[in-house]
Amino acid sequence: MSENEAKTSLKRSSNFELLRILAMLMIVASHAAQHSGNGDWVVMSQPFSLNLFATYLFGTYGQTGVILFVIISSWFLCTASSVHYGKAVNLYLQTMLSSVAIFFFVKLGGFEPVGVKEFVKAILTPVYGGYWFIRTYLLFYLVVPFLQKAVQSADEKTHKKLLIILTILLPVLRFFFFVEGEFGNVGDFVYVFVAVSYLKKHKGNFLEKHCRAIFLGLWLLMQISLGAINVFFYSFVFSEKWLKIIILHIFPCRHIFVMLLSMSLFYIFKNYVKIGSSKVINTVAKTTFGVYIFHENPLFCSYGENGLSDKGLLFERWLHIGEHFESDILYPLYFLGCVIFVFACCSMIEFLRQNLCVFVERLCRKYCNRGNCKF
Repeated sequence: MSENEAKTSLKRSSNFELLRILAMLMIVASHAAQHSGNGDWVVMSQPFSLNLFATYLFGTYGQTGVILFVIISSWFLCTASSVHYGKAVNLYLQTMLSSVAIFFFVKLGGFEPVGVKEFVKAILTPVYGGYWFIRTYLLFYLVVPFLQKAVQSADEKTHKKLLIILTILLPVLRFFFFVEGEFGNVGDFVYVFVAVSYLKKHKGNFLEKHCRAIFLGLWLLMQISLGAINVFFYSFVFSEKWLKIIILHIFPCRHIFVMLLSMSLFYIFKNYVKIGSSKVINTVAKTTFGVYIFHENPLFCSYGENGLSDKGLLFERWLHIGEHFESDILYPLYFLGCVIFVFACCSMIEFLRQNLCVFVERLCRKYCNRGNCKF
């Protein structure tokens, strides 16, 4: 590795790894809002109050966190010449084995009446049910080599036309017509890859130059819109069903404003967050996928399907976020505390899992080496 490459690696380890941690905190906070009360974002469509404002303020960035993860990966993958499929295999096995471990934890603890059906689902995870992000990320990773060749060989005009067409078909169309799009989650990840590869070729582009103003403007616009729409519906329309549809369209949907919000935040961390290399940040950042797998397991957020509880196990029955939303004046602090607590606990569990795997691997290697007898 050259000196310049080493410096780049150190820079990535600090700025971008810290951004991974922030992105996962956003995702955990979004799930805390989603799975509280009776689940399905019930708390987000309540009449406006200080606690509702706090939920909007802290719990509406789940898709921003998702896009940030894809942006960071795409930033390095788009100029690489290959991918390490071993990482994809490890992520798949990690998800499956963690799901099985959680099944036995829930079963032995008597927290849910789980049986053979849930065990089979755990074995088939993430192919069957649960963890849409892991499943989509693995599918996206499979097509990355083809995307690399496409964006690296494309001329300026072709690349720009492709980006414009995909922007219209995906994030723009989704915002104005309330549609999910024809390409699904993988299509969104491919779009991010194409956009990031184009932006990386054009250093000092408009989005990069004005990232702070764009981020602040979009953040204020989305937060003000959430509050204003809530007040309007409860003052004049009072249709909780339609309120929920519109509220859910503003933040947990990968439309053009969420894409721009995510990309501008990425540029802020890339260009303005100067923290040097940090071993602690690197270590915590390596646990982020594990944090997602542990806290978003389907058994922790069931809504009465298949005989399971009608309230989420983690955020409602254990942490009681919905109850605090209804009556606790310190709910904003409690909500943030729960998010940090869940992140910290899952991060420590994942850290222990990683070190246990390293220990087992070393033990196996040592045992195998002893078996190599010389004659």
